[in-house]
Amino acid sequence: MLKIITLENTSLEEITATFNESFSDYFLSIQFTVAQFETKFATEGGRLDLSVGVFDGEKLVAFILNFVKKTGDEILSYNGGTGVIPSHRGKRLTVSMYDFIIPLLKNSNVDTLKLEVLTQNIAAIKIYKQQGYKTVREVSFLRGSLAVTKEYVSKYRVEKLEALDWQRFTSFWDYPPTWQNSMNTMNKLKNQNVHLGILEGGIILGYLIYNPLLKRIHQMAVAKTHRNMGLGSMLLHYLVANIEGDVSFLNIDTRCNLIDFLKKRGLSVLFNQFEMEKKLGQEHPISKR
Repeated sequence: MLKIITLENTSLEEITATFNESFSDYFLSIQFTVAQFETKFATEGGRLDLSVGVFDGEKLVAFILNFVKKTGDEILSYNGGTGVIPSHRGKRLTVSMYDFIIPLLKNSNVDTLKLEVLTQNIAAIKIYKQQGYKTVREVSFLRGSLAVTKEYVSKYRVEKLEALDWQRFTSFWDYPPTWQNSMNTMNKLKNQNVHLGILEGGIILGYLIYNPLLKRIHQMAVAKTHRNMGLGSMLLHYLVANIEGDVSFLNIDTRCNLIDFLKKRGLSVLFNQFEMEKKLGQEHPISKR
């Protein structure tokens, strides 16, 4: 008999096992360790009490993992993974899980639901559209071995940053990062990440945030007044000199020139995703007083 419940009493070991089984035959092989899930939930705002699973007897066979954060006056919930194991597909379990969890998200005053889905995953996109999601933008995942020749810009040098100057960083952005690369997540990963910057007179002109455990660049940007001067290449060259093997960069807005910049320096686009969102549009209880 199938039952649908939230996951606060389900171990990360069981969630990891079901996640890996669900994605074993996916477009791309996605496999997590329990430790990686622990880090993901701790740094990205994971909420097992607002995540939902379908159990067949005692076995978890489907799930939606939700992550929650507050941005300004808005509460956002991010779908960090939806999966159904192969033996239980075709039973509309994703729709049933959404029917179950949406009222709980509304009761938690969530304003907006967000997710990313592979552009070729037509079946999932259809379900999300039926749930009221709309496509916001397209983003790219890049990976490869960086090949950056040393470029000297005599008056600049790369140094490690002790503080994250978000007021300065955000002024460099062409488009905001997605959930995994957001300010909230970067602040929680501060002790794990490496933060590189190029400064002039104490003013940051460009920066790069790199996760050595994931071998992933989370953020990279140069001041709009100092682009096409080799600063981005300087940041990458510093990275190349201190790492081995491939690096990845997750979810760059496809409208961003950074993609072409990285492709010329050894990375390749492996896949694209649609970022989608759904407005719940409920009135908060406090607004009724």
